[in-house]
Amino acid sequence: MTKRDYSSWTQEELLAELDHLVSNKKFGLVWEDQTEDESTSFSTYIPTAKELDSKKLVSAPGAATNLLIEGDNLFSLSLLNYTHLESVDIIYIDPPYNTGENDFNYNDRFVRKDDSYRHSKWLSFINKRLLLAKDLLTPEGVIFVSIGNDEVHRLRLLMEEIFGEANHLATITRVQKAGSDQGTHFARSVDYVLAFAKNKDLLPPFSQFVTEEYEASFKQVDHETGNKYKEKGLYQASLDPMRGCVNQRYYIKAPDGSLCIPPGNIFPSVAEDGAKIPPASKQDKVWRWSRDRYLQEIPNLIFKKTKKSPLVDQFGQPSIWNVYTKQFLNSEKGALPRDFVDKYDNSQGTIALKQLGLEFSFAKPVWLIADLLGMTNKPNALVLDFFAGSGTTGQAVLQLNREDGGNRSFILCTNNEGNIAEDICYPRIQRVISGYQDEKYDEFIGIPSNLRYFKVGLISNSTTDANRKRLTREAIGLLCIRENAFEKTLESDQLQVFENEQGRVAILLDEFDLEALKGEIEENPDKHYRVYAFSLSNDDLSEELRVFGSRVASLPIPEGILNTYFRNLEDIRRR
Repeated sequence: MTKRDYSSWTQEELLAELDHLVSNKKFGLVWEDQTEDESTSFSTYIPTAKELDSKKLVSAPGAATNLLIEGDNLFSLSLLNYTHLESVDIIYIDPPYNTGENDFNYNDRFVRKDDSYRHSKWLSFINKRLLLAKDLLTPEGVIFVSIGNDEVHRLRLLMEEIFGEANHLATITRVQKAGSDQGTHFARSVDYVLAFAKNKDLLPPFSQFVTEEYEASFKQVDHETGNKYKEKGLYQASLDPMRGCVNQRYYIKAPDGSLCIPPGNIFPSVAEDGAKIPPASKQDKVWRWSRDRYLQEIPNLIFKKTKKSPLVDQFGQPSIWNVYTKQFLNSEKGALPRDFVDKYDNSQGTIALKQLGLEFSFAKPVWLIADLLGMTNKPNALVLDFFAGSGTTGQAVLQLNREDGGNRSFILCTNNEGNIAEDICYPRIQRVISGYQDEKYDEFIGIPSNLRYFKVGLISNSTTDANRKRLTREAIGLLCIRENAFEKTLESDQLQVFENEQGRVAILLDEFDLEALKGEIEENPDKHYRVYAFSLSNDDLSEELRVFGSRVASLPIPEGILNTYFRNLEDIRRR
């Protein structure tokens, strides 16, 4: 729509235009924008980020670094607009459903069902965050948003306004609980996941359409569901057990009570169904499925007696059974994902946390999110969740990597309401990475990975010289995030140097202290440097560092941070 210029109109013309606009019907989402305390603060304060060194987890040197950012997600999204602009492949969020049952806190008060501005407050709240989030997505990026019945129709209209109606991919219906007597006329048992692309034309298909030839290979029919399927061996000898398969060597109980397991040199210490042990060498073969998935899909197994089984029993002797899975047509690669999900109810989310020794009642199921991530066919995706809550998305990323050998990483943002970041989210990720044993549940074998924990700080958005200097000093963590450089090699009052796989990142905190920087670069002639130099005038040090040639790049600070912040502020105000 072309923006009209009213600056030269007379009062009578403006009144006539206003009457025309008010009296004519409109199609779209219109609401009264509500002032949010956090957004008011956002117009006053610039966010920064400081790492909490005591919370870092490093158990996979050389692997990707995951991030947990504690602070209001409006500020976190602004920070990420500086560090990760158009770099996020997938966003998954589970925002408040706004049911009026103490689930949505606005300006330090829960929004009640009888609040006449209930929906306006929620839309104002979510709109600001989606506007900033959109800019983080790559051109081929996709966003999934879980939502309940109270706001699903309004949220879809809002997302069509932000992302474009043509970029709506699906409204997925999910069965969230097996049965309920709550409700007046209907017992509600579903919620939804809205899926949108940033640019649908650039987004690769989630899978290929089924051809007639392909469909013909599915010859059997499941009598309970009516779905076509074909059989596939659960054990594939070509699987490399040393590639993240620590949870894929376990016993499966056959119809005659014996146990089956792929061949190998080590066996679980307990001879019972589901007992597991991580492979110690390439000789210790594994199943295609993780133990968790096996327990979920036991009804979809097929056992066949054979004299040539590749499997062994609990005594290491050849088994008389082989194990197959039903590969359904609607879940095979080559078929489109369904927009109806009925195998991940909310009780699985609670159980997943209890297995890690944590209590939380509202977590989404891990494999719901893992399936959403997996269907995008992005095994190296950077995944963002800015309503991280209990950290389900982080666990889903790590478990999916272990399941399919992917190299995904995550950024979790949480506001720590009710100490959820410190008491639930961080301990959860720590236990997923390190492993955990609970008396009531099977051992959770750790998934080696790396995590850095940052906390949002705020400083005045004044652009005075003194404030620019303060911003530069407090933006060191932000620059580390931007450059993915966390290993400090030098620290002085005016110069700090960090290292990553590409080289080193130098942060010069005083525009007059250049000699120390030059000395650092001269002492390391084999290193490439990206130099962030404080400047009041937005000048870099290209001329001063020209002698080092192409191995040194210079960028001024804090101008880039300020530009990003004020652009975000304008985006929010423009709505």
